[in-house]
Amino acid sequence: MMTRKGLGPRQALGSTAVRRLLQAAYVCCAALLVSMPAGSTICLGRTHDQAIKSADCIFVGRVVGFSNKTPPSDPHGYGIVFEVEKAWRGVHEGKITLVSPDPFQCGRFFRKGSRYLIFSKDGITDQTWPDIELPSGSADKLIKRLGEPSYEGQ
Repeated sequence: MMTRKGLGPRQALGSTAVRRLLQAAYVCCAALLVSMPAGSTICLGRTHDQAIKSADCIFVGRVVGFSNKTPPSDPHGYGIVFEVEKAWRGVHEGKITLVSPDPFQCGRFFRKGSRYLIFSKDGITDQTWPDIELPSGSADKLIKRLGEPSYEGQ
């Protein structure tokens, strides 16, 4: 694209215009951060490698219900009841209930009837864990990496 006097878009803008655009972008980003409600959380996720190393519970399961159980630090969270298909760590029976914080505070949304590859620690799963809804090609690769399960449901 040619602009005035045959210059390309970068040359036509000039350094002053570019500086002003960058300043405006900075002001907008700062305004967004300042306008976030108090107590808002930015959730930083783990990689799959980090999750495999640090999770005390790894399994594939289907959401069969929800419970009133909440995380100790979040009364707005909720419990998720999973029917476990197979597990590599932390599960030794067919059902497990995990808790998730409020979905607007790093919690997760789970759908009844959906299957997931779940990573959790201390009975909590949230947006920082790389849970995957199944079917998924990336989950298939992770499941192969995990090897033989220590528990398989009926």
